[in-house]
Amino acid sequence: MKRVIFTLLTIIWMGIIFTFSNQKSVTSTNSSQSLIKSTIINVYKLFNNDATKEEVDNIVNILDVPVRKMCHFMEYLILAVFVLFMLKSYGITNLYLTILICFIYACTDEFHQLFVLGRSGNIVDILIDTFGSTVFVLLYRYVLKNNK
Repeated sequence: MKRVIFTLLTIIWMGIIFTFSNQKSVTSTNSSQSLIKSTIINVYKLFNNDATKEEVDNIVNILDVPVRKMCHFMEYLILAVFVLFMLKSYGITNLYLTILICFIYACTDEFHQLFVLGRSGNIVDILIDTFGSTVFVLLYRYVLKNNK
């Protein structure tokens, strides 16, 4: 049963990544900037302040790229969780294979973006994606696995 669950979770998460990558450039940018804007406005409200449009726009311009890259990192960190536990459910304990599968999926994901309006394949994104999966594997190996 674990095999089925982890295999399905892996495939579903890959589908979610594919869906994000399949968004046109304008749609993707608008989504991330909208999330950043609402977060900024709510943080200002937390401190009983109102942010001006200019303040919000300046902060969005500063945070847009780092937030998008952090999303790449987190997408693939989560993918590594699912891939690692899927492989374990099949009796495969090679942690490097988890990183390799995530790397290959990142490569295919960036290749796919070459065919999406306004998007492009980006080697830096592949590196960030792979770094996200590597960080999880290292956390698993040196922290989570040793605390069992």
